[in-house]
Amino acid sequence: MNDPSVHRVADEVSVQSHSLNGAEIETPPASAQLRELQKLLFDTDQQERLEQLHTEWNDPEHLAPRVSQVLPDAISQRSPEDHELTEAMTPYVIESIKISARRNPEHISDAIFPILGPAIRKAIAQAFNNLTITINQTLQHSFSVRGFKWRLEAMASGKSFAEVVLYHSLVYRVEQVLLIHRPSGILLLHAVAEAVKAQDPELVSGMLTAIQDFIQDSFGTGEGNTSSFVSDELTILAEPGPRAVLACVVRGNPPPELREEMQETIERIHQDRGEKLKMFEGDSTPFEVCRPLLEEHLKSRYQPFADPEKQKAPKAMLAVLGVLLLALGIWGFFSLRDRWRWNAYLEKLQTTPGIVVTEQDRGWRRYSLSGLRDSLALDPAKLMPEFQLNPRQLDARWKEYQAPELAEERAKKLLAPPAGVTLKVRDGILSVAGLASQQWISEAKKLAPFIPGISQFQWNDADEIARLRQEIESQSVYYFLNENKPLPGQEETIEALIKRLIRLDEIAQNSNRTITFRIIGHTDSSGTKEKNQTLSRERAQQAKSQLASRVAQLKKVQLVAEGVPDQQPLVGNQESNRRVTFRVELGS
Repeated sequence: MNDPSVHRVADEVSVQSHSLNGAEIETPPASAQLRELQKLLFDTDQQERLEQLHTEWNDPEHLAPRVSQVLPDAISQRSPEDHELTEAMTPYVIESIKISARRNPEHISDAIFPILGPAIRKAIAQAFNNLTITINQTLQHSFSVRGFKWRLEAMASGKSFAEVVLYHSLVYRVEQVLLIHRPSGILLLHAVAEAVKAQDPELVSGMLTAIQDFIQDSFGTGEGNTSSFVSDELTILAEPGPRAVLACVVRGNPPPELREEMQETIERIHQDRGEKLKMFEGDSTPFEVCRPLLEEHLKSRYQPFADPEKQKAPKAMLAVLGVLLLALGIWGFFSLRDRWRWNAYLEKLQTTPGIVVTEQDRGWRRYSLSGLRDSLALDPAKLMPEFQLNPRQLDARWKEYQAPELAEERAKKLLAPPAGVTLKVRDGILSVAGLASQQWISEAKKLAPFIPGISQFQWNDADEIARLRQEIESQSVYYFLNENKPLPGQEETIEALIKRLIRLDEIAQNSNRTITFRIIGHTDSSGTKEKNQTLSRERAQQAKSQLASRVAQLKKVQLVAEGVPDQQPLVGNQESNRRVTFRVELGS
């Protein structure tokens, strides 16, 4: 607002009087427009308002709420005029749907669920309807003279009987629908019925060329003509539009209403895709949205069945025969299924320990078994549900016997081994391993020979002896320098040695063998040879006496004390050599 010319004009407008040749002359009042201009230019409130509008116009945060108020009305007014707004927004809408589907597919599934349900039901209903028609038509003509002729025709032509029946009962069927770009003859869309085998690309190309030539010859002078021509068993209907042609390949006699439907479709395609057809340069992707319109024309119609009065006898016979065949099929299926289950059950039963099947039979609704069964064996009736057989239908007659293969289970039941003791039976020998008391081992030795399938009792003590031996030989009792008196804190080691020594004696008694428990004294190299020899024996003898005084009379373990001369020092420092070590030697 600092332009000098503006101020000059304003000054001239605002002057109410001026002097001329020294005289004051009154000027007329300014016009309403000039006063408005003066107000806009110099009124402080108006200037602030203009600056505010300028700020809001350049600030998206202030402009967005105002635009949002008129945006819905603007879109509503723009959409009916043309499709440019739709085409501009389509990529963004598609991208938004893709992002939403990736982030939260549940929203998309909830949205299309009401559409998918009816569509799937309609497709299934149509499929069952077509299947019913095929079956009905095939069965209807299977036992008639016409059916016999059609069977001969099927054999001669190499087609199936169902195909021949459908062919003779067909009124019309739209097998293919093509949308062709009229100026260039390029195929835009091609829809094929499910039951139709589409031609290879060469045949389709040749057919399209023929259609293009035909359209150019037929519609060169007019835009509203419709045309059709027949090729072998097919009729091709062409419905032209300004920029596209809709063609239907029909087998049979197409009804008049098919042309009306084609006219409506081609008009709708031009209405929706007119601009795309006008600007077409070879990309048929924008016309994919028209595929549902083409698929609506893939219809078929068949002739009604023959006179029902003339078909009563064949239908009644056919119904009875069908019921008999169905009943026979059901009976055969269940019979084979039950036989398979019964055979699988018997195979499983034959491999079950403690059961010997000598006789078996499968009747109408009952099963019978007889043979030998150990009381510890699995109940055969409890095995039947695994093979979907009813245990209540089983009649079983078993004789009691004691199976050798269940000797181990019988030994566990009779001997009741303590925790940690395992029993194994092999070739009639019961092997026992683990930690058990002398009393239990003695009783087990007495009872084992009376258990069927067991002829010998064997206490497997090798693992336990090896463990005890390793634990004992890893222990040492340490002594004062030049003395045979143990250091403080050695009591725990001695207590552990006593427990293991007692267990070794029990094992030796069970296996009837002798064990030598050597107690070896050691010294460091600080003294003379004679002194060290004497000290090492004294330390070993002291440890032996301490152990012997704490342990009851050992029957199979012999304690032996001996010293080690200084020529055989232990590896380590001097303090570690002042000790007593232990060694277990197994005898026969």
